Amino acid sequence: MQYPTPKDIENSLKAVAAELGDTSESPFRVDVVARYGGRPPVYTVMIRTAEKEPIRQKLSQVLNRKFSLGQVLSRSTLLRLKRSWSTKKY
Repeated sequence: MQYPTPKDIENSLKAVAAELGDTSESPFRVDVVARYGGRPPVYTVMIRTAEKEPIRQKLSQVLNRKFSLGQVLSRSTLLRLKRSWSTKKY
């Protein structure tokens, strides 16, 4: 199965930050932690921008669940997030 790259996720998140008025060059940092045994990777997302709350609220709205600091997102959640932004279904 093909998993999104950290850059794909960063670009999707950057588009949301831009919609909220953030002009940072790199408002997010996304890392991937490979796991073995056929298990999907784990992605970590760090919000770098100074105004974190509007971004957390938007992510909560798109994901239809609360998004908090230190939360690890599953591959399926990130894929849903990426699809939502690429098709503007939020």
